[in-house]
Amino acid sequence: NEAFDHASKQQMDFLWLSDHHNSITPAEYDGCVATANKHNKPGTFVTGCGYEKGIFKGAEHASAWVGHFNVLFPNKLYKLSHNSPGIFQDIAECAECLGQFNHPPNPANFDGYEYRAAGKDKVRLMEFNGGPWVDKLPWFFKALDNGWTISPAWNEDNHHKRWGDDPQGTLIWA
Repeated sequence: NEAFDHASKQQMDFLWLSDHHNSITPAEYDGCVATANKHNKPGTFVTGCGYEKGIFKGAEHASAWVGHFNVLFPNKLYKLSHNSPGIFQDIAECAECLGQFNHPPNPANFDGYEYRAAGKDKVRLMEFNGGPWVDKLPWFFKALDNGWTISPAWNEDNHHKRWGDDPQGTLIWA
């Protein structure tokens, strides 16, 4: 409630909460969705939930990072692969989901943004926050050159209780 109330008072048009996948339970995620639905006012203030997943080269925490990945619009907390290419197959099988590469190059760059056909129709965004955007451009263009069809997104990715106070944000042109 607190996040959606705060963002609404900031006169934001939309707010999507995206917690770390390994930090929430299915019941907590369902609670986020229920709260988002309660605050949703179509045409005025649109709300929703998603989650960020850490991706590794092998088993979780047993190998090097590949990157952080956001899953947007899921209707439940899906069991997701801990590795690449598994995450792309998982999101391809989620009809309502949309994927976003998060804050390159930290903690990594998805193996140079190697193209994965399974993610072709689902991975559409690359988050540009977490440092100077000029540091993100080479990775964005690398992903485009490799065949990804993505758009930049500026998300807060905050870890505080000032949702919507940051001047960086995502614009949706619909």
